[in-house]
Amino acid sequence: MKIKVPTWAIGIEDQGVNVFIAFASRVCQLYGYDSQYYISKDDVSRMTNKTSQGIVEWLRSYPQIEDNMQLGDLLDTTLIFEITRPIGYRKKSNYKEGMVGIEVELTDVRYQIAWSYLLGTLNHNIISENQSKSSHNNNTFGMQAFQITREAASYIKVSDRKAMREKYDDIK
Repeated sequence: MKIKVPTWAIGIEDQGVNVFIAFASRVCQLYGYDSQYYISKDDVSRMTNKTSQGIVEWLRSYPQIEDNMQLGDLLDTTLIFEITRPIGYRKKSNYKEGMVGIEVELTDVRYQIAWSYLLGTLNHNIISENQSKSSHNNNTFGMQAFQITREAASYIKVSDRKAMREKYDDIK
């Protein structure tokens, strides 16, 4: 499976980081660059398959992210990100999304499942500020927040268990 990441992400080999960058880039394409977006650290840890403790520092350790993306720890459970508008980017009606960037191959089934789930969530309005008043809107600080369900985690865990079972069967 191939995903598109911004051209500045060239050289990043970690598939989980590429999934996060592709997701953040897609959110900025849909909702606007030069804006700050807030997401649960648990969601980012599921995308990257890393623990949520210290995930911001770990993501900042990539020079490509450090130079082109602003990341921060706002709260204990919230990560903030912002991507600046690419040079020459203009949102026009005839602009084809996904034309800018490079393709990265996802070979691990876990990341393929995570990316497929994220694509499904991007088909709906995931920014809580724009949802109807009957649903849970902003958090107590009035910040825009993502409301991603945890269904993908169970699919990923099943995939991980199958892979572990296959490794165990090979050892026997």
